Amino acid sequence: MKTKNFLLTGALLIVALFSVNGVMAAEPIATQSNAKVSIIIDDILSIQVLTPEVKLIYDDPNDFTAGVSEEMGEHLLINATRSFDLKVFTLSPFTKEGGTTIEGSTIEISAKASNGSYGNTVTLNANAANEGAQSLFDSPQEAGFGLKYDVNYLHQFSDANTAINTATGVYKADVTYQITAS
Repeated sequence: MKTKNFLLTGALLIVALFSVNGVMAAEPIATQSNAKVSIIIDDILSIQVLTPEVKLIYDDPNDFTAGVSEEMGEHLLINATRSFDLKVFTLSPFTKEGGTTIEGSTIEISAKASNGSYGNTVTLNANAANEGAQSLFDSPQEAGFGLKYDVNYLHQFSDANTAINTATGVYKADVTYQITAS
């Protein structure tokens, strides 16, 4: 029995030595570590129509010969990390319920930075965006955030007879503003 205890004690002692040796040979626990941090700056080109409903109202006899206009202050909000072109177009004529239309080319639009002067006055084209988009400025606009633009809408019939003979009612179309990097 003493031999058995002696062998058992010896075996435990050998296992303990290997365990202690293994712990002592292990790598020390790290006290710091690094992370690679990247700063990624993406292009931002966003546009928002702040007042999406524009009404050009013919309610006076003079309107039918002179036309009507509406100045929309701070109508567009733009955020851009680079200079940009501001364009406008429509994909369809102005249509009244029942199908009667007024051509988009009877609308003129001009825009200006809320603290600047007006750029080009463009006549709407009812073409596809790439073919009919018209630039509202001769040169690219400066990058910035929270840029606000005033927009003036003018509708005028080609002549008094056309104005008088156009059916009364509400004619609607979507006018699309587009910014592209320049």
